[in-house]
Amino acid sequence: MSERPHNRFSAAEVTAHHPEAPDPEQGLRHLEGFLVWQAEAKQARSAAQCFADRLPWLTTVERDEVIRVYAADHLEVSRATVCRLAERSKVMRQEYTDRYSALRARLFGCCLAAVAVAVLIQELLLGP
Repeated sequence: MSERPHNRFSAAEVTAHHPEAPDPEQGLRHLEGFLVWQAEAKQARSAAQCFADRLPWLTTVERDEVIRVYAADHLEVSRATVCRLAERSKVMRQEYTDRYSALRARLFGCCLAAVAVAVLIQELLLGP
C-alpha cells in the first residue's frame, strides 16, 4: 500500500477543492508570453549594443543612454506590433466565426430542402 505524502496533490485535486484556483492552461499561456517578451527584451538590448558599438566616440554614460533609449524604442515597436497582431487576430476570428455560421446555416437549409424534395418525390411516386 503506497500513500502519498500529505503535501502532494494533483492539479485535479487542487482545482476540485479550490474552484477559484487559476486555470493551469491560462497560467502556461501567461508564462509563455512572459518568456517570449523576455527574449524580445534581450534581443532589443543586443541590437542596441550593436548599434552603440558603431558609435565608438560615445562616452560610457552616453553609450549606456543610447543603449537604453534604443532598446526602449525597439520594445515599443514590438509592443505596438503585438497589439496590432492581437487586434487583427480578434477581427479575423470574428470574421471566420461569422462565415462558419453562415455556411452552417446554408448547409442546414440545403439538407432540409433535400429532405423535403425526397419526401415529396416519395409521396408522388408511392401515392397516399
